[in-house]
Amino acid sequence: MPDTPQDRILALGTLLAAAALVVMVAMNWAAFSGSAGAVPFAAETRTATFDEPEPLVPALSETAARRNEAASAKPAATAKPTLVIAATRGASWLEVRAGNSTGEELYFGTLEDGQTKRFGRLPVWVRLGASESVDIRLGGSRVRSLPTSANGVVQFVASPEKITAASAG
Repeated sequence: MPDTPQDRILALGTLLAAAALVVMVAMNWAAFSGSAGAVPFAAETRTATFDEPEPLVPALSETAARRNEAASAKPAATAKPTLVIAATRGASWLEVRAGNSTGEELYFGTLEDGQTKRFGRLPVWVRLGASESVDIRLGGSRVRSLPTSANGVVQFVASPEKITAASAG
């Protein structure tokens, strides 16, 4: 038993700290023991879809929502069109160059199932295989048909306004 007032205060402080630690561990244990073998904060695997965009932020307060409405009322001309290529049904090899087939290489490789690449620097020249495996959007609009060659390779130039067939040369 502590003899001096300082010893008693030290003992009480130690006891309170230990109790707080036990409470914190118990709270976290309950939060993460919902299912056997669950890993806390594990990323969920999802395939990209474009038809129904999910909000990037939780619901906003009324004042913040009004501020956002005012900010979004700016002319659409300030929005920069982007080309989005998403492998949603399998892998696809992809080559993207600035401007034309001899321009600076922006991407070269295999776009694996579930991966998405975005290109805001338009126009770009694109060549891809397995076009049936990808979804393509230009400026938010889904591209429904692509210029395909006899060997199944797709080559096109995406400008801010449209997609046009292109040759390799």
